[in-house]
Amino acid sequence: MLPTRRGQTLAWALGVTESLRSDVVFSAVWTGFTLPMFVLVAASGQSVAGTVFVGLFVLVGLFIGFRAFRRWLARQRLPRVEIDAEPAFLGSPVRVQIVQEGPAKVTRIRARAFCKEHVTFMEGTDKRTESADVLELPLFDEVGVVIGRGERWTQSLDLQLPGGPPSFAAEHNRVEWGIRVDADLDGWPDYDETFVFRAVPRPGGS
Repeated sequence: MLPTRRGQTLAWALGVTESLRSDVVFSAVWTGFTLPMFVLVAASGQSVAGTVFVGLFVLVGLFIGFRAFRRWLARQRLPRVEIDAEPAFLGSPVRVQIVQEGPAKVTRIRARAFCKEHVTFMEGTDKRTESADVLELPLFDEVGVVIGRGERWTQSLDLQLPGGPPSFAAEHNRVEWGIRVDADLDGWPDYDETFVFRAVPRPGGS
């Protein structure tokens, strides 16, 4: 189920679909396993090379955890992305509104609608997923946006959807529509997130 909710201006507010939970869990488990090993090796004082080697594994876990924390922090400044129809109809316009709340000093903010295909397959005993862009539709690209506390910066536009392909989900293949918004923020972690919606043929083919 898509993370949608009732919008404030348009019918639906879209949410991000990618969870940070897997990175947080991996970081906690990995660091919890490698850190005691590092302490034991370092305390033994027998091998500097061994201490450095195990320390690199600890740094991997800490790096993944730090990256997840920065992304969580960046999400506290995410804009509100709303559309007037969910699912939207292919071949028809859909109203889009993107609202960035203040305070924020935005060096650059961009938004693009996209359609992406994900294919999952087996390579030997490994399960792999590859993704490819089907199309990308630029919405806006603004620089030097300063938003005061309690203020809102709003972009409203009509997005003309093409005739296809439609949203689709199966075990080994998925077609995904969404709106990607990325921003460079002064004094705050930058964000780059996607807000997914469904795009389907109009009933009756009209």
